[in-house]
Amino acid sequence: MYLLGHILSAASTNPSAASTNPSTLLGNGLVHQRGSLVASMGELLVTRSLAVAAVVVGAVVLNRLVRWLLRRLVRGLEHRSIQQPLDSLRAKTPRALLASTDPLPSLRRSQRAEMIGAALANVASVVIWLAAAMLVLHVLGLRLGPLLAGAGLAGLVLSLSAQQMVRDFLSGIAMLMEDQYGPGDVIDAGPAKGVVERVGLRTTRLRGVDGIVWHVRNGEIERLGNESRDWARVLVDVEVARGSDLALAMRTVEQAAHQVAQDEQWQPFLLEAPEVWGVEDVTRASVTIRLAVKTRPSKRDDVARQLRASVEGALEQAGIPLPPVAEGLLVAPGPDSSG
Repeated sequence: MYLLGHILSAASTNPSAASTNPSTLLGNGLVHQRGSLVASMGELLVTRSLAVAAVVVGAVVLNRLVRWLLRRLVRGLEHRSIQQPLDSLRAKTPRALLASTDPLPSLRRSQRAEMIGAALANVASVVIWLAAAMLVLHVLGLRLGPLLAGAGLAGLVLSLSAQQMVRDFLSGIAMLMEDQYGPGDVIDAGPAKGVVERVGLRTTRLRGVDGIVWHVRNGEIERLGNESRDWARVLVDVEVARGSDLALAMRTVEQAAHQVAQDEQWQPFLLEAPEVWGVEDVTRASVTIRLAVKTRPSKRDDVARQLRASVEGALEQAGIPLPPVAEGLLVAPGPDSSG
């Protein structure tokens, strides 16, 4: 009908064209319609292409801007809200936080800040590009309802099949936010114990005292013990023979511990004066005296070894007897007892 009307209007406006062949008029109408259709399609294509390009460029610019802002925010949090409280606490209790002057806490804060920033930047990028993809589909004239339904179904299937991985990531994010541990810390994660070498959003890498490297998924850590936070306590149990002079034994142990605390080599590692807590255990042949010293976490084992050596020498010089060694008699079966 549109073509017929166009032909009739052309014939009425141009009487000379009415005398021409009808097939010629029909051909001219088809050519005119095809040209207008191509022009409209070209205009629509150019308009939508420009709109898609604008959405993509806007997404790129917004993504870079958000990442830059997150980097600035994380650096600010790292230097202001973390370092200033540590400095104020260190000024009030200079020896209690002596371990905070080591390079490991700085590395720990830096890695924690970088991982939090990277996680936030990745989440922001995913949100920005998903929004950009939806805008592009809308510009192209596609219906978003079926696509969103299909994407929701695919996300549900993926979440059900990757529950453990999602749990690991969520646990890693919570661990970073709460600052439970970091590189250089000695932690007890249940099945594995050792020094933290790398902290990731999905796994944590530990190295045991025997050199074994453990990779522990963050979602599997149900309980965690950190042996490197702020300070540590060395507990040395000293056994003396039953019937010994306990007052003399405790004075000897305390004097030996104070000698270690006054030594220039060991003094920086002890945060408080050694304390003898008293009798810890009594058996038929021995009495156990407990010595406690608060130390820097990184030097706990070294201080414990030095204390044991110093106490053992002091007890020997004071003539305080040690518990008798239990002896056993092994009787081998005779040649005639094989039956």
